[in-house]
Amino acid sequence: MKKTLKKRNSSLGIKLLLFLLFSVFTAFSTQAQDVITGVVKDAEGFTLPGVSVLQKGTTRGTSTDFDGKYSIKLTVGQRTLVFSYLGFKKVEVPINGKKTINVTLKQASESLDEIV
Repeated sequence: MKKTLKKRNSSLGIKLLLFLLFSVFTAFSTQAQDVITGVVKDAEGFTLPGVSVLQKGTTRGTSTDFDGKYSIKLTVGQRTLVFSYLGFKKVEVPINGKKTINVTLKQASESLDEIV
């Protein structure tokens, strides 16, 4: 009877350990799979295709499509998106639990002079 209890206790301990490990890895994998979507426009309301959208502090990024829409899957790390486009001021937006982030970029007049 003592052997049976020892086997049962060790088996229970192994199952508990496996459950805890599974829980930890599941928590990390769900955090790493947040998807943020949105639309990027200029000050006049026109959508901007080709805007760079990066997760700050990582190499994870995407760009907006023809309609100014983007979708980015986040990794573990900073929870800020950086939007940049030639001739416009760079914008950093904290995510703060949002799933949709729409951004309006303002023209940077000094950079337009440099381009010409």
